[in-house]
Amino acid sequence: MAGRANHKTGDTLGRWTLIWYIKSGGNGDVWRAEAARGETAALKILHCDSPVDYARFRREVSICQQVDPADVAILPVLDAYLPETPSRSERPWFAMPLATNLADALKEAPLAAKVVAVRDAATTLARLLAERGVHHRDVKPANLYIYNGRPVVGDFGLAKRPDDTDLSGDRPIGAFHHYPSEVIAGDGQPDWERVDVHCLANTLWCLAVEKPRPPRGLIRAEGEYSLGRVSEAGSQHLAALIEGATAETPAARPTLHEFAMHLDAWLAAQDASDDFATDYERSERNKLTVLRWLVASVRDEPWFDSGGYDTRDLDTASPIPGLTERDVGEALSELIEEGMIFGEPQLVLGRREPIHFSRLYPSLAGICRVESLGVLLAQAAPLLRAFVTPADMISLPRSAQPIELHGDVSRTPPEAHFQMMLLAEKGLLDFNRLRESGGGATLTNIRTTSNGKRWLYESSGSRQ
Repeated sequence: MAGRANHKTGDTLGRWTLIWYIKSGGNGDVWRAEAARGETAALKILHCDSPVDYARFRREVSICQQVDPADVAILPVLDAYLPETPSRSERPWFAMPLATNLADALKEAPLAAKVVAVRDAATTLARLLAERGVHHRDVKPANLYIYNGRPVVGDFGLAKRPDDTDLSGDRPIGAFHHYPSEVIAGDGQPDWERVDVHCLANTLWCLAVEKPRPPRGLIRAEGEYSLGRVSEAGSQHLAALIEGATAETPAARPTLHEFAMHLDAWLAAQDASDDFATDYERSERNKLTVLRWLVASVRDEPWFDSGGYDTRDLDTASPIPGLTERDVGEALSELIEEGMIFGEPQLVLGRREPIHFSRLYPSLAGICRVESLGVLLAQAAPLLRAFVTPADMISLPRSAQPIELHGDVSRTPPEAHFQMMLLAEKGLLDFNRLRESGGGATLTNIRTTSNGKRWLYESSGSRQ
């Protein structure tokens, strides 16, 4: 707050009078200021004294003054004071128009409006790169604005042109929560265009779900943070675009121009979408929600192979948040048809859709849709190793308390059952019979298969 301490309401800098303090940024304070005839601006005053900070400040002014804001959608510099030797009494400053932050302007706006804004920002950054070689390098929601009714890019304090010296130092500064791994790791010079694309993509995610920060790294289209969970038409396709733009490998991401074109194509598709597309995407989101619920349930509760679900009063709320019993029933039917889960639907007279589902359990394909198979197999490896020496029988009681299994391995019965079913579907474990008894489940003649033994050997790192 050093810079703010040097100024107060009523101070005059050039033709500007400070009205009130707005905020502090990485190297400067921002004040609302007024000039003659009621002209208003946001005045950024540098409060850092290092030569590197001042060089970045001057570069920001230079880049903005060389661009025509009527042609390229940036937040322009209206006025500036850049003394040769800054001091406490001679602070550098520049004036920008007062603008509305994009996240604030688009709060609760339709998804399409947010995509338009990011598409326009991508177009602006693509033009700056193609025409002037400028990489922004600090793309995040806080640096995008609405000015004169259109989305604009601002805050060029970390921007760099081809012949500019790198003034970012030996550590990542800027959009830290938005940067991809290659910037944080600091391994060589990043491809800054692909960095800006990555940051634009997770900026879109933040705007869409109205969160201040994105998840780290790749945002998978079918993952926990998928944009497909946004209940608007087209969100699943948009989630796939964000996955591609946040790919771990920079070369796998689109260019700025390509990303803008992808978003443009998405917008065109939304204009042409019909009721079927909207209903289909809602159905796909519901199926994913039900699948996640089932996988979580069988890991925590002793369902074994007799789990059931009734859908009698179709319009009432289900135990799954946001879904009715009708939604769950439709999702279960389609997931069984697609092989994502096992189950036995049962019809009753006068109903075209199943009213009861029995023996529900996720298949390997369904589990892999919502969880990482590699992680799950690593968790199950001790159980597989325990059955290298075969066991005649184990009993899994209907409880959630840990029990000791073959080979001194401890698991809750639901998790033991889940892991053994997973290993069996992968062909790593074999048992001759799985049956329900009054108190739980009984498995007989359990052994690790030859494929299972090979997998244990290879995953242990023993093979050179």
